[in-house]
Amino acid sequence: MPEEHKPQVQGCMFVTGREWWDFLSFDPRQDEDCRLYIETMKRDEEYIAMLHQELVQFNLELGRMVDEVADKARAQAHRLGA
Repeated sequence: MPEEHKPQVQGCMFVTGREWWDFLSFDPRQDEDCRLYIETMKRDEEYIAMLHQELVQFNLELGRMVDEVADKARAQAHRLGA
């Protein structure tokens, strides 16, 4: 499986709780016996823990950004007398 698909595959296992995930790739341009690629990937707990931490951090940053925009909108509405 190409490395760039690891976040998606491990993320699917994180969300669903699965212990394994079948990565499939299909390319109709290939010879018939090479068009479909299937690889069963095992759950990587260390990677999923890192992914979880990154998602928690992203959520905190997003919350701060939303609060900042909301504060600016309230200040603007107050200045306009709304």
